Amino acid sequence: MILILQRYVKHRPLPCNLRLPPETTDRILDCLRGDRETLYCCALVCHAWHSRSLYNLFYSMFIQDQEALKSLVALSKKPHMMDYFKNIHELYIDRVCWSKQRLLVDYFKNIHELNIDKVCWHKTMF
Repeated sequence: MILILQRYVKHRPLPCNLRLPPETTDRILDCLRGDRETLYCCALVCHAWHSRSLYNLFYSMFIQDQEALKSLVALSKKPHMMDYFKNIHELYIDRVCWSKQRLLVDYFKNIHELNIDKVCWHKTMF
C-alpha cells in the first residue's frame, strides 16, 4: 500500500490552486541566503527553485584560502558559470596571496561590498 501511495504522490503534480506563487517561493529562498547547504538542496528540488537558489548561492562569496581562490578563478572562466558570477554582490577575501592572477573585482561587476583581510600583495601583479 505504501509503495503504491509513494508512486502516486511522486508522479502526480499538485493542482494549480495548491502551488505557491513564484514571488512567494523567491522570497522564501531569499530568506535562506546565509544557509548555503540548504540553498544547494533547494536548487536540486525542482526547476522552479533552481535559478533563484543559485542566485542566492552566488550572492555572497567567501574566499578563505589560496585553494578557494584557485577554484573560484577556474569556475569564473567556465561559460555556463559566467551568469552566476555576475550576481555576486558581496565578496569576502581572507588570507590570500595575490600574484600574477587578475584582480577578481574585474570578474565581478555588481559587487556592492568588498572586504579584504590578511592579504599579501606581490609586486609582479602590478
